[in-house]
This record gives sequence, structure tokens and C-alpha cells, in this order.
Amino acid sequence: MGLTAVLLAVVTAVLGLVAGWALGRSRSAAVVGERDTLRAERDDLRASYDDAQRDLADARTAVAVAGERLEAERAAMTQRIADLQQSEAQLKESFQALSHQALEANSKQFLEVAQATLRAAQTESQADLDQRRQAVE
Repeated sequence: MGLTAVLLAVVTAVLGLVAGWALGRSRSAAVVGERDTLRAERDDLRASYDDAQRDLADARTAVAVAGERLEAERAAMTQRIADLQQSEAQLKESFQALSHQALEANSKQFLEVAQATLRAAQTESQADLDQRRQAVE
């Protein structure tokens, strides 16, 4: 049994090594396949990350441009409001001056008409009074 046992042990060991090698090889192929799949996923994720970074940079640029445009429009509106307020003040002054001139002209014209009417009435009254005096005399 000595030689047979040794031979059997050697054959068993060789079969075990062959089975282990075959099993290891199939596992190695699975690991290599999984590794390749993970690398492909990693590359896809890197590409997605790079795209996201570019999109983020573009968005930040767009926000900056929009902010600058908003500030420019805000400044323009502030200037426009100031210009409108100045125009309003000038129009108010002009209206007050024109209304004052119109009131003065109307008052002067009214006084002239009133004086003329009063003179005419006085002349008529004087003539009537003269007639009555002559009639009484």
C-alpha cells in the first residue's frame, strides 16, 4: 500500500492542481470581465462628469452674463427714472410759469374790459344826469 498510496496521493494532488488551475482560470476570466466592465463604467462616469463640469462652467458663465446684463439694465432704469423726474420738475415749472402768465393776462384783460364798461356806464350816466338837469332847469 505504500506505493499505491503515494501514487494515489500524487494523482489526487495532480487532479486537485488541475481542477484548481481550471477553476482559478475561469474565476480569473470572470474577474477580468468584471474588471473590464468596471473600467468601462468608470470611463463612462468620467465622461459624464466631464460633461457635467462643462455644463456647470457654461451655466456659471451664463449666470455671470445675465447678472451683468441685469446690472446694466438696472443702472439704465435708474438713470431713466432720474431723467423722468427731472423732466417732470421742468414741466411743472413750465406749467406754473405759463399758468401764471395766463392768469396775469386774463386778469389784465378783465380789468381793461371792466374799466371800459365802467367808463361807458359813467359816460351814459353822466349824459343821463345832464339831460335830467337840463330838464329840471
